[in-house]
Amino acid sequence: MSSRYNSNNSRADNIKFASRKEAAHYRQLKQRRLDGEVKYFLRKVPFDLGSYGTCACGFLVVWVDDTVTFENVKSPVIPHLVTGKTMAEQLDNVKIEQI
Repeated sequence: MSSRYNSNNSRADNIKFASRKEAAHYRQLKQRRLDGEVKYFLRKVPFDLGSYGTCACGFLVVWVDDTVTFENVKSPVIPHLVTGKTMAEQLDNVKIEQI
């Protein structure tokens, strides 16, 4: 079934994802963890935007060298999501990579 943004919902490990692309990225991160490249990763990490509510980032990834990346799997780019991403980056001084 398609979502309101014309993406096809998908499942991986019995977890529902908004798109096949997001499910594939989850599987890739799982494999990279098994290969020893990634220590661990978290899904749906929320950012508090104060009076504007919250914005969830798709994945927080902790790599074996202890660097941390924030990754969003979105296509196509949706204007209100870009606004939330931009606000989270400014308020929390982070960079959210769009995949």
